[in-house]
Amino acid sequence: MKLTEQLKSLHNWALKYDCKAYIENDRVVINGNFSCSGNQLTSLPDSIGNMTVGGNFYCSENQLTSLPDSIGNMTVGGNFSCSYN
Repeated sequence: MKLTEQLKSLHNWALKYDCKAYIENDRVVINGNFSCSGNQLTSLPDSIGNMTVGGNFYCSENQLTSLPDSIGNMTVGGNFSCSYN
């Protein structure tokens, strides 16, 4: 999948969780907090490394068993919480 398609897909995924996200250069940017907690997610998008969250990132209380390798490229300005999975 091309980067542009990956970014659009990641952007649409983020918007499902009621946040204000936009695409800037090669990143999906969320200026505030982002939460996808409590949604029974079994995985996060492989392209999550192309996300910048200015505040806290919450993916707690899902059913995640692993995180994508790209997570190391993700930028989070606050706390990253992935507990209770």
